[in-house]
Amino acid sequence: MSRRLSQIGNDCMVITYMMDIFSRMLLLIYFTQLSCIVGAVEDFGKPPYLAAGFANIEIEPPCAKFISSDPLYATKPVTLWCAPKEFKGDTEYLPFDRVRWSKYPSDNSSVVEAVEVTDEYPSKISILNSHNATLELGYARASAVGKYRCDLWNEDEYIATGNLFVNMRPVIEQEVGKMLRINSDDKFSLTADEDPEAAMEDSTVNFTCSAIGYPEPIIRWEKNNKSIESDGKHFNITENTLTILRVASDDAATFKCIATNTFFSPSHQGNVTFDTTVSFTLKVDSQRTLLPFICIVIIVIILIILIALAERRRKGGSEITRRTQENRPKTLVTTKKQPSESAVFV
Repeated sequence: MSRRLSQIGNDCMVITYMMDIFSRMLLLIYFTQLSCIVGAVEDFGKPPYLAAGFANIEIEPPCAKFISSDPLYATKPVTLWCAPKEFKGDTEYLPFDRVRWSKYPSDNSSVVEAVEVTDEYPSKISILNSHNATLELGYARASAVGKYRCDLWNEDEYIATGNLFVNMRPVIEQEVGKMLRINSDDKFSLTADEDPEAAMEDSTVNFTCSAIGYPEPIIRWEKNNKSIESDGKHFNITENTLTILRVASDDAATFKCIATNTFFSPSHQGNVTFDTTVSFTLKVDSQRTLLPFICIVIIVIILIILIALAERRRKGGSEITRRTQENRPKTLVTTKKQPSESAVFV
């Protein structure tokens, strides 16, 4: 299993990219002390102790969008660390001589699906003074966010395990051919910088809002600042897409995608909820507005056709009459002169 995980681990840190325009990026690394995971990985067995560690790096991004083809790296190196101890309240850590770092593909992934992070560039694995294991991710991409795990051994005895979390507020992926404009008053509020989407009545319109972050952002939609839900008849909401079925005239509005996540922020000394929004404007061209004009055009065409037919019929009747007269046989009529008679009166 370890050989298979090592092979998969070569691709662990290559996930997605972010755009170069970021000069800073928010990464918050928080380690929660968890009790041992019983029999999670059969090759490891049950560890008697737990691993404890804490790292806090908070980098503020200048905006909330990225392009997958343009990678962005954190302006500060990211380092995770963990160490074993018998009880949570202990101030001293136990010695160990081997560590295994891994990263879960998703929150729902099982332990056996966790991909080993190998000691290859840009990752660097170290053990300090036999009491502290570190994983240096260097100037990590935003794809480094997620759930990590460290497992510790001492003299081939599996002694501790623990989970670490790299958190980031939501950022929006800019689609190819689309432009998202950062609003001047809020760098985490974006607007589709293009002519409003135009749609005819009874047509179908799709708005897509792809967000990355950890914990995984929850996406909700609003129409003119009022929440909308998927009803399967007019609005259909899937993973990151809002579909408007049979567009109506009152759908001419501003639709907003809101990506939200919540996590513990040491700088705020508690849980903080972060929102990132994208606004889309929909313009509806009503088919009914063209109906009067279409009716007038049809009536005019019909009149022209009727007039043309009437004129053709009139000309055709005159021509038939003329030809009939021309083809009629001519008869010669002669009149005999009667001799004049004169009356004689006696």
